[in-house]
Amino acid sequence: MWETRFGTIGARLHPLAYLEFAVQYLVGETHTHIDNWDSTFHAFYALLSIPYRNHRFSVRYDVFRVHDQDGGPRFSRDRGDALTLAYFFSFGLRYRVGVEYIFAHSHHLALSRSDPADDGWQVSYRFRY
Repeated sequence: MWETRFGTIGARLHPLAYLEFAVQYLVGETHTHIDNWDSTFHAFYALLSIPYRNHRFSVRYDVFRVHDQDGGPRFSRDRGDALTLAYFFSFGLRYRVGVEYIFAHSHHLALSRSDPADDGWQVSYRFRY
């Protein structure tokens, strides 16, 4: 049985007509009676976005941490951060295409070898009906 509790707070601001800014913070804890695995976690992101006509340019920074609370065999300490650059183009009433690149770094302390690269591209197409 898993038991997870968390709280979050965030804000979305428009300091200028052509600028959007959003932030969010999350904190919580998780417990399981199956493997006696107890951890706390927190995450934060900040997003800066510039919409212009049918275009949107965005930059987002994320950071997360997971802390082991029980010291059990499943060592659950992780950490990571990322920077994402994104461009989206909307056309017609229902279509949007996007390209994103993420510069990510994460580390799981229980791994004996170095972590693989987390960087990568994402291309998306959205149809709204």
